[in-house]
Amino acid sequence: MKGKILQPPEYADLEGQLIFLAGPIQGSSDWHANAIEIISKISPEVNIASPRRYVGIKYVKGDFTPEMYNEQVDWETHYLNNAAKTGLVMFWLAKEFEHRCDRAYGQTSRFELGEWKVKHEKDKVKLVIGIEP
Repeated sequence: MKGKILQPPEYADLEGQLIFLAGPIQGSSDWHANAIEIISKISPEVNIASPRRYVGIKYVKGDFTPEMYNEQVDWETHYLNNAAKTGLVMFWLAKEFEHRCDRAYGQTSRFELGEWKVKHEKDKVKLVIGIEP
């Protein structure tokens, strides 16, 4: 069985384990694509949820409409909770690649990391954290 690669806004029925790729998107390199490639080679049966939006193979940049934002949050919540039950949440804290003056780098990831660290301690959710030098 080959695992599925999931990205917003698409949903799919899953069998087996799920790894959710958490961490910075805005201002980061495309570390998600590298993680998908590595995980797929090591464990091709594992499902992977990447919140980074692509069209074909190109990353979609730009501002979200309120509808896109809500759709993104719902998608991430769904697959984070799925990964918490069937697999793990993996945070990769990539260094800043492209500076944006309008927002602190990784600001959402910082809060999410704290939330999932508590869930790891309280609910025994499997959590993996890595940081780029």
